[in-house]
Amino acid sequence: MGKELFVGIDAGTTCLKTGILDGDGGLVARASSEYTLSSPESDWLEEAPADWWDALIKTTREATKSIDVKKISGVCVGGQGPTLVVIDENGRILRPAITWMDTRAKSEHKALSEKVGREIGPSFIPNLMWLRSNEPKAYKKARWFLQSFDYLNYMLTKNVFAAAPKKPFMPWPKELIETVDLDPTKFPQLRLTGDRVGVVCSEASERTGLPEGIPVFAGAADFVCSLIGTGTTKKGRAFDMAGTSEGIILCWDKPLADPDNRMQSFPHPIGDLWMIGGVMSTAGKSLEWFKDNFYASESYEEIITKIEAIPPGADNLVFLPYLTGERSPIWDPRARGVFFGLSLRHTKDHLLRALMESNAYAMRQVYEIIEEVGGKISEIRVCGGQARSDAWNMVKADVWGKRVLVPQVLDAELLGAAIIACWGNKNFRDLGEAAERMVKIQRVIEPNKANYRTYTKLFKLYKKLYIDLKGDFAELSECGPS
Repeated sequence: MGKELFVGIDAGTTCLKTGILDGDGGLVARASSEYTLSSPESDWLEEAPADWWDALIKTTREATKSIDVKKISGVCVGGQGPTLVVIDENGRILRPAITWMDTRAKSEHKALSEKVGREIGPSFIPNLMWLRSNEPKAYKKARWFLQSFDYLNYMLTKNVFAAAPKKPFMPWPKELIETVDLDPTKFPQLRLTGDRVGVVCSEASERTGLPEGIPVFAGAADFVCSLIGTGTTKKGRAFDMAGTSEGIILCWDKPLADPDNRMQSFPHPIGDLWMIGGVMSTAGKSLEWFKDNFYASESYEEIITKIEAIPPGADNLVFLPYLTGERSPIWDPRARGVFFGLSLRHTKDHLLRALMESNAYAMRQVYEIIEEVGGKISEIRVCGGQARSDAWNMVKADVWGKRVLVPQVLDAELLGAAIIACWGNKNFRDLGEAAERMVKIQRVIEPNKANYRTYTKLFKLYKKLYIDLKGDFAELSECGPS
């Protein structure tokens, strides 16, 4: 089994990554390619699906150039979501993809949530409602509504399916389609994570360098791939997925109901387990914004080390990271970023530390609600670009007051996709066994109790700031685009 290789692909929000991994979970090769978000209107955030395909071609060729491609036994694609891709009957893209960060469909989101009596995610179905009202020609001409990874699977195999970890866990529940009278024939058939959706076709083989006929297995949204790729497959384990956005998901043995709809529960891809958690909007994206504006000539590695000279709490400076509104737990597209507590002693390094701490505050707010409604987190596994930084991992451990586990392979989306392909190829009895065997932990970080006490005081203020400013955010949104 160790001689077999598997291709894991992650179509992220700002770049696509391809990894070649062996059957023991070792990362053999990796390549990435960036693309750009466009914002033609206020609150619009779009991407060209053709850019994802170009990035997949580039990265697969680069990642496979030093390996024997005959050893590849499977491919699995995961990615950003819910991001809406619209294609016609010939596979032509009818408009730019509406990404999960896009908040144009505010009124549709509100109307749908009120109609069904619970909080509905602000993407996909609300965006389709917006599309039907504002771009009726594209809606009418559309043959398929796809997710990012479904589109790339189509380009690899020429087959159209929708990948999801469990039947109840669809980006477009039948109930919502019927509630707003969308055309049900435009939504593809379901394939469960790990199901074979086809093989690499001749055209895709010629473009990507992947051998024709290699099986392609249904993946999932990036957070599900990360769940698997961090080994968050037993009750009490949680993981922090940090990229453009960030989320904390707990593995639990039953759904947990939150009467205020701040958190969401989804069926776990393994057995009768459940995923409970929430996702913020701009984590790594907020760091990117800050770097571009204040540290443009320095690398991420260089600027992150600067926070080590700043005390925990950034000398009483707090940042609200709501640069494109916020998802869990406040679900407020009108919220905006705020630095609170600025004084003459603060430098841009203080602002940087406060910004990084804010991501940890946001995730603490999520996990405290998870525990409030009955969950219990024994450990948090980190992944993504942030997890490469010991300084940032230490901030998280101290803010959370939890043990932080750092896996050997930090590209959990890639490892998770490869684990799915390995399992789909019948190398393991079940997905849980595959994850336990292929995920390995390289170190454990324990929280500093004194720092945790400092952060707990500031965290209370962090939560209160939003409550105090909520009405002001709404009033600000009436002043014009932001």
